[in-house]
Amino acid sequence: MAGSSVKRLDDPNYMQTAGRALDILALLEDGPSLSLSELSKRTGLSPSVTYRLLYTLGEHGFVKQHPGSKDYSIGDKAVMLGLTGLQEKRIMRAARKLIGEWWLQTGHIITVLCLIDKKAVVVYRINPMPDEADTLYVGASYPLHTGASARILLANMPEEDRREYIESLFIERSAKETLTEDMCRIRERGYDYTEQMMTKGIWGLSVPIFDARGELVAGISTGDHIENNSPDYIQDRLAQLRQLAVKIQDRL
Repeated sequence: MAGSSVKRLDDPNYMQTAGRALDILALLEDGPSLSLSELSKRTGLSPSVTYRLLYTLGEHGFVKQHPGSKDYSIGDKAVMLGLTGLQEKRIMRAARKLIGEWWLQTGHIITVLCLIDKKAVVVYRINPMPDEADTLYVGASYPLHTGASARILLANMPEEDRREYIESLFIERSAKETLTEDMCRIRERGYDYTEQMMTKGIWGLSVPIFDARGELVAGISTGDHIENNSPDYIQDRLAQLRQLAVKIQDRL
């Protein structure tokens, strides 16, 4: 492992500090926790350099130190990234071609989000009209109660998990009750529609995607400028989105 970063020192684009941090994560990914001295030995770095790298990774949630043993292991942030990659691979293996065809036919925004660690994480997005107000991008995570793209996941997650999530929010009791009612309504009708909740001047429309066992896999959403929101137009877009979701589900 010590040579993995050193081998690239002749590459002017290679950042040695980042490479060393990734070396540490690679050592920890196999599962067992490791001590500072063991990580220092395996990377070939001094204990002080190893500690500073671990401290920085820990500050960003990529590693964690166990209080008792003081050993280090993979942190929640790294786990979340891994889960995002696995979920993205699963859903996009089935959906990428269909989404591309749908976008070529319609030219509309399309976003795929997965439920990971009680957050809505964007795993795929095509936006033909990006601007500074656009707040959705691949890899970003968002609260489950914000915007149609995320709310469709909250509405269709297991009831106990949904109740626990809503109870954890720092909002008024009346707001929690309203949100609970909204989620029940979204779940029953099978879609969500919001206006300017995530991005100013944009409405959002979303539907869930389930696997063959009926388990929630992802949410898929589209949107448009707020002036294009006539009832007939929204219904046409909803029908298109539902057809796409069914095609994706058939491939899972």
